[in-house]
Amino acid sequence: MDEIERVTQSLEASYLALAGALIIPDLCAALESPRGGTTPERYQRWFDENVAPKCQRLITGEDCYWFRSAFLHQGSSQHPGAKYKRVFFVEGAIGLDMGTWRRIHADQYGLHLHIAYFCELMVSSARDWLDRVRDTDVFRANYDRFMRRHYFDIEPYSGMSVIT
Repeated sequence: MDEIERVTQSLEASYLALAGALIIPDLCAALESPRGGTTPERYQRWFDENVAPKCQRLITGEDCYWFRSAFLHQGSSQHPGAKYKRVFFVEGAIGLDMGTWRRIHADQYGLHLHIAYFCELMVSSARDWLDRVRDTDVFRANYDRFMRRHYFDIEPYSGMSVIT
């Protein structure tokens, strides 16, 4: 999540930040699943419970899942199953006087989201969720298998930083 926040600050890396933000519900849903996996329904439920309330429910778990699938698998901002005909991610600084409607709103053209605001919503939602679940048995069991960076302590890569 820290890396998504750092990447969001650079316009050149907006695609990476967006991709990272869109997989957060997949990762969180898997971490709280008894079998450690996820489904479209789990993704949508996690989003609806953790993110949608923060964005006036203008985007639902189903909306986000359709966009995630279109973006990550076809490189598109449109999906035939989506409620919105197109999703627009606006780049640039968020002004202090911007109301929520300027950061996220829908109109006849589609759904408009400020990219930094959307990434911030996803990251803050995941952090809030993590505070609630980190001490559960299911989370701890799944987290033991979760990919993370290891610094200089994994054989045969002693002395090197690896992600596994």
